[in-house]
Amino acid sequence: MTHRNQVRGTTLVDVSASIALLVVGVLSLAHVSLTIRSLTRTDEEKSIAAAALQEELHAIESTPFREIVARHDGRGFAVFLEGAATPALRALASDVDGLPGLVEVVAADPPNDAELLLEATVTLEWEGSCGPRRLLRRIRIARSGASP
Repeated sequence: MTHRNQVRGTTLVDVSASIALLVVGVLSLAHVSLTIRSLTRTDEEKSIAAAALQEELHAIESTPFREIVARHDGRGFAVFLEGAATPALRALASDVDGLPGLVEVVAADPPNDAELLLEATVTLEWEGSCGPRRLLRRIRIARSGASP
């Protein structure tokens, strides 16, 4: 005996399973998209920070040697994109001066003589899209004619 009344087509279980798979796929795609956006923003922040550090180092290098400590040591700075009214990087909540950048200039060791050799450290600490971030660059600057 054959079944003449076989039901052909889609059952409610098939439709429910298809919808569940579709929802999982869409949610996975949304998660990947958000992750890519977050990584892109993190990369942009790091590029902005690296460019700001280079600008600060250039400013230090172009300052006459005897004026470097007075002009730059202990100076905080903000990071702006060209034409922007608000800072591109936000300082950490714990930052005392509210500026993400800090320049420190000390006598390099050796020779530990500020008249011969200085070490400038430029640090950026900011609240990034993926949490606190830090970037640091250090250079040594010798007085012209000095042999450290």
